[in-house]
Amino acid sequence: MFHSRLKRVLPLILLSLFFIACGGGSNTNDPIHPGDISTQKHEVFLPNGVNIITDISSTFDGAMFYADAPEVQAKALETCPLLAGFAAQVSPPENLTEALSVLTHLLTKLEESTLLSKVTQLSQYTLQEQNAAKLLLKLSFSDPHPLTNATNRVTSLLATPEDDLTGLPEPHPDESESHVFILGLTALFTSSTDLLLTGALCTEEAYTSCMSLMLATLCPSNIRPLSASYREETQTFSLKTTTQKADLVFVVDNSSSMDRFRTVIPKAASELEDAASSSSLDLCLGVITTDSDLLSDSNQDGAFTQNFLEFKEDLKAGSSGHENESGIFFAEKAMKPKGTFSKAKSPREGASLSFVMITDEPDHYSSHSGTPFNMVENLFFQKSARVHAIVKTDSTDRDYGKTYIELASRTGGRCVSIDDQNALKGFMEQVVHDAETPAPRLTLTQRAMACSIQVKLEESPLPLSPINGWTFDMASNAILFHGKAIADTQNGQVVVTYTF
Repeated sequence: MFHSRLKRVLPLILLSLFFIACGGGSNTNDPIHPGDISTQKHEVFLPNGVNIITDISSTFDGAMFYADAPEVQAKALETCPLLAGFAAQVSPPENLTEALSVLTHLLTKLEESTLLSKVTQLSQYTLQEQNAAKLLLKLSFSDPHPLTNATNRVTSLLATPEDDLTGLPEPHPDESESHVFILGLTALFTSSTDLLLTGALCTEEAYTSCMSLMLATLCPSNIRPLSASYREETQTFSLKTTTQKADLVFVVDNSSSMDRFRTVIPKAASELEDAASSSSLDLCLGVITTDSDLLSDSNQDGAFTQNFLEFKEDLKAGSSGHENESGIFFAEKAMKPKGTFSKAKSPREGASLSFVMITDEPDHYSSHSGTPFNMVENLFFQKSARVHAIVKTDSTDRDYGKTYIELASRTGGRCVSIDDQNALKGFMEQVVHDAETPAPRLTLTQRAMACSIQVKLEESPLPLSPINGWTFDMASNAILFHGKAIADTQNGQVVVTYTF
């Protein structure tokens, strides 16, 4: 059995989160209270504005929570919630000992449920060192439900062995019903037998507004032992993010459809050479394709080169590709710890890492991975790698490079139409300039609670956002910047406050 610690006071702690208000989608700094949910062995920290429903049943070691519902009385919501969910300590199903295996088991349980007509996996993320994993799912219910009832049903299905929760809250009378919901689900093993599950639901329509709140709520760093003590830390970073070294990788579509764009590739290489010649940048170049992570090496003298003649030889596109090309998948594969970049000793110490993706097709990431590309948590963000794209930029074109364009935007990269060769000169000049000013990456000295982090630039709060703000990478304990925030933080002073 658990108890709530909503009223407990810990003077040393001031936790805050950029909380997204219902309907507005903007972020504000609000304090949060410590130890929102207590299980037998752990505490789970949640954002301000989240109310806790306790004493649901004796089989449930945790609590349910509702965001943007100011009052909860007699287990009846006084307003319509924006986001709802649960946090609970559970017994590992089927004696599983890996977080991802647990989530895979729960995914199967959802797929077999008669409540749901369809379950679609949107993304997957694993923190191997912490034995934690996340899934993002789209749940299509057979019948429409208000968010409160959908959350009740999912919690009953996933968080208790008997599937018999009682005393669940009633929805607000004005809650609208929906068939489709987005579920974020996190599993964390704190020992071989102690498993914490956290889930958060919102309607599909509200996901854009809820994304940042869901990110902060589901981070495993918010889960701490009952006996833990806490302190607040403030770090100031004076950002002067320039470098004299850059590793730049071209990712080239080598399928037969690129025949009509053969001149784009050598033109891009020549414009890059011209731009680099007027820069003092120490540039190292590599080439992979949209259907392989293997680095081209025409001279067999090392895959990365500083010789533009060799680079142009490596860059020659073939016609051995297929219809399911994915520059994003193979670039990410190459960046993995034992991937082809690591074997080629890239990126070099102190060098920025950038990609130029050239293709006339949309990205087919899921054809290789089995799941869609995770636009919120991925290796491009973790490596502070910029992505630039030479793709189809007309949104009405069936070959529109939507995923490439969005990834370029979130990593602070550039895009140009593959149909507009005249734009390549200015594009490559920007690629070289951006390589000299890599995206800031702020490594924290203490293991931060995600929901406690505040980030300010020159006294102005920066939003928690994977689109135009910052996110927290638990694996590296670092603050990452995205989109507009990359340029905003160049040569500025950033202050990060958090609890550990």
